[in-house]
Amino acid sequence: MIVDFELDAIEHYAGGCLVQISTQAGSVLLCIFLGYICGYVQAISISMGLAFQITQYCALGTIVTAKNEQITADIYDIGWNKLQKPQQQMVAFMLHRAQIARDLTVGQVAPLNMVTYVKVGRRT
Repeated sequence: MIVDFELDAIEHYAGGCLVQISTQAGSVLLCIFLGYICGYVQAISISMGLAFQITQYCALGTIVTAKNEQITADIYDIGWNKLQKPQQQMVAFMLHRAQIARDLTVGQVAPLNMVTYVKVGRRT
C-alpha cells in the first residue's frame, strides 16, 4: 500500500514538474526574446522571477535526495541487532526502500535537482 502510494505520487509529480518546468523555460526564452530583440525592459524582471521558480523546483529535488540519504544513515544507526526478529525485518524493509529511493524527475527525462539546474544554466 505504501509502495503503491509512493509510485503514484512520483508519477503524478513527474508529470506536473514536466509541465511546470517546460512552461517556465519557454517563458524565460520568450522573455529573453522580448527583452533583447524587442526592447521590452520589463521582460528581464519577469525572466528573473521565472528563473527563481525553476530554482525552487530544482532545490526541492535536491532536498528530497539529501533527506533520503539522511534517512538511510539514521536507519544504519538504529542498533537493529538489539531488536526482536519482527522489528529487524521491518528495519530491513525500511533500509531496502531507502536504498532504492526514487528521485524526482522532470517527466522521467532528467533528474530534478541542482546539478541538472547548473548544467542547463552553463549551456545557455
